[in-house]
Amino acid sequence: MKADLTPEIEKLIEERVKAKEKEMIKGFDDFMFNKLGKIIRAMKERFGEEAYGVIVETNREEVKQQWRKKAEDHGDSSIESLIKLLWEPLNEHNGFGYTMEKTDEGVQMTCTRCPGAEIAQRLGCGKELYHEFCKNDWSIVEGFNPNIGFTMTKTLMQGDDCCNHFYYYKDGTGES
Repeated sequence: MKADLTPEIEKLIEERVKAKEKEMIKGFDDFMFNKLGKIIRAMKERFGEEAYGVIVETNREEVKQQWRKKAEDHGDSSIESLIKLLWEPLNEHNGFGYTMEKTDEGVQMTCTRCPGAEIAQRLGCGKELYHEFCKNDWSIVEGFNPNIGFTMTKTLMQGDDCCNHFYYYKDGTGES
């Protein structure tokens, strides 16, 4: 026979389950980031800086195809659409912190909190994971719309105070 629980007890149980799930995910993330960082570091030690380029090239086509399909499925390959599909899921509920500033030249996204970068920095593998994750940003943009340009000179993953993603139209038209 099932006991009837008060709404307060049900809420407390739900909160504890969510906390336990978060703890398990964090442990898994730590394990995977640490493992991946060690593999990339070992590749770099054995093959030199060229190993980083191999990592980026290995991901490049797959990432471009994924984002090309997203643009096709969404029916809109504008900068606004890219931001909606890429950045909106990375809101504060997922641990990210960022701002957006639209200018005549394009859109500046400034990310000041990234859970992946926090894990990588804590584990000491930010440089390695930059090549696995952050370097994909150029492929995302290229796949989504070849007329969108992208610059990024700072990343949290590499220890900077923010990631400074800037999107613009290469032909200057402001159109996709």
